[in-house]
Amino acid sequence: MKVAVVGAHGVVGRAIVPVLLARGITVRTVDLRALSSPDPTKGKVEFFAGDILSRDDMSRAVAGCDVVLHVATAVPKPGPAMDWSKNDAIRRSGTANLLDACAAESVKHYIQQSVSMLYADGGDRWLDEDSDVRPVKLLESAADMENTVRSSRLHWTILRGGLLYGASTGRESGWLQQARDGSLRVPGDGTGYVSLIHQVDLANAFGAACMAPASNRIFNIVDDEPTAWRDLLNFIAKYAGAPAPLAGGPVVFPSHRVTNRRATIELKWKPEVPSYRDGFTRSGDNNI
Repeated sequence: MKVAVVGAHGVVGRAIVPVLLARGITVRTVDLRALSSPDPTKGKVEFFAGDILSRDDMSRAVAGCDVVLHVATAVPKPGPAMDWSKNDAIRRSGTANLLDACAAESVKHYIQQSVSMLYADGGDRWLDEDSDVRPVKLLESAADMENTVRSSRLHWTILRGGLLYGASTGRESGWLQQARDGSLRVPGDGTGYVSLIHQVDLANAFGAACMAPASNRIFNIVDDEPTAWRDLLNFIAKYAGAPAPLAGGPVVFPSHRVTNRRATIELKWKPEVPSYRDGFTRSGDNNI
């Protein structure tokens, strides 16, 4: 089996490649630059320089591949004026380009990264893949991306990942720094839920999806213990040796207490990091 990983040099893509190699899969990395390195995987991976916003690039990128993973993003760095236009273009135009290329090259299975924050606010209710989708403005392009995939003539799988964290994401280190400098804030009153996923587990889910039959199904890829924001950020503050954060911060995403049951049954996937508590204690402060 040969798998093209589009967006292979991003946070998720870099975690996926070794997972696929460990399963004996031939990997073609696709990104703006065909980065290679003295890594032990060199020689086992094909490196291809291509832009997902170029239809011609994607045709060459996926030629001869059995499975294609779309994990390309352009998430802007945190700041007062975050420009999401490139990320939106990748989700909309880039996805359309890649799907067209996959169809033309007779790719057998297309796997799309998405996000579990698309669901309508569920309060403290459990949400599954059949729950209503009602994206906030920031995520409208993600919903459009999913609709484009679902309306394609390919055999597809969509993986809705939770809020991503892990050593190379910068999320934990950011939270810890905010806790220590007193700027960490609990969204709203803190009772809203967030569903997290460690980057290791998201990568493993892509590996499992590659080995599973294409079923035109959506799977939530989240850990076993969604948590209220108040509990999560209080834990982080305590971990940092800082006072409990104040409430009243901005609410970016709706409350989403999401179950991973379908993925554990149908993909035979299970998170190695079942909760945020395991994620922090596993990593240690030196790695986050």
